[in-house]
Amino acid sequence: MLKARRLSRIVETKSSSLFRSIFLPHEWTKSFKNLINAGNFIVALPFSWVPGWRISQYTSGRLKSVEKTWRIIFITFFISCSTLDLFYRGHYSIYCDYSSMENKEIMETNLDLISRLGCTILSWDIFQRRDKHVAFVNHLLISYERFETRKRNFGGYERQRNPGMYLYLVIAFPTSVIFPVVGSLGAYLQARNSGRFWGSRLIPPRIYNSYPGIVCYSLYELCIVYSNVYNLLFFSAIAIMYATLTVNYVRDLISRVRFTPGKYIRSYQGLQILNAYNLEILSKYMWPSAQNIILLCHVCINVILVLTHKSLPWGIFGMMLAGFIMISLFEHNCIKKNAQLYEESKRLIEIVSITKNCRQMKVAKSLQPLKVYMGSFYFFKMRTFMTYLATVVDYTITVLVTIRFYRPARR
Repeated sequence: MLKARRLSRIVETKSSSLFRSIFLPHEWTKSFKNLINAGNFIVALPFSWVPGWRISQYTSGRLKSVEKTWRIIFITFFISCSTLDLFYRGHYSIYCDYSSMENKEIMETNLDLISRLGCTILSWDIFQRRDKHVAFVNHLLISYERFETRKRNFGGYERQRNPGMYLYLVIAFPTSVIFPVVGSLGAYLQARNSGRFWGSRLIPPRIYNSYPGIVCYSLYELCIVYSNVYNLLFFSAIAIMYATLTVNYVRDLISRVRFTPGKYIRSYQGLQILNAYNLEILSKYMWPSAQNIILLCHVCINVILVLTHKSLPWGIFGMMLAGFIMISLFEHNCIKKNAQLYEESKRLIEIVSITKNCRQMKVAKSLQPLKVYMGSFYFFKMRTFMTYLATVVDYTITVLVTIRFYRPARR
């Protein structure tokens, strides 16, 4: 009897520790590793996680691009299918009869089109430049390890918990697993005769409505959605990692630069190199598409939750709510952090420039604030962030008012 109790306690302890290590790890790096491993397991991401590289208490491995031919072929096939599906949805959204559609169907059609457009663009960019993304992420991990080691060795150590980034990555992993099954698959099974699914128009009804046809098309939808979701979460994860970690580095330099400015100026120059990586990887192509797609998805989710929250099935309602939470976390921990990065780095340069050392004053004049650009249009600062929030509110109100006055006039 005692042996059975001990065995049951051991099993419960190991199962609970396994659950915590997968879904509630202590470090954000483990959550990121779980996300990469899951994406690699279902052949949705062109990356894998290699353990045992620079093992420390901060990082437990590195990112590596996949090299197996069959994986590359499968990933290319999924992204190509997503692209063709996107073209069909775009054609349908242009030529469909909106007067015969309900508000919920209109918003779901547009939300599907906008979200798949952004995910497909990000997927192609990540796949085509996967080696550069690997170099950028590994550089981030090395910088994080060096920063934590330096703080521990030279005093003033306070472990970075990064609650916003940690919360996003903790939510991202279970969302990436559950979201396609509960949300997208449930939406398809509920409205599979809708015109936004090409199978309802292009496949003969006796095949499309049969059980094998439903199963095959459901698997097709799952493959596309999993590919899109993991590529989107990969982009948002590395964008949040860069913004959060770099802001923390700059704030730490501000607290120390008054005493030994020469030493920490070199550290700031290292951050400028990391910022150059970010400009090359994310700012040129990914940010212009990502921010506009996120803004439009935020508006669509707001409108759907306001208008149809009572009539939505629980699965789709949970999907919308999870999407709203993820977008809000991204806006706060990435877009706002990028704006704070410019303000904090400008403050650091001002502190260095008032030093009495002539050489350091000359060095300070050569330093530039860290900026995250939105293509070649502008860079993030607090004014642009507030403008972004105001745009979300304005678009949401405009769509709600338009629907409110359009429907009675149509009747």
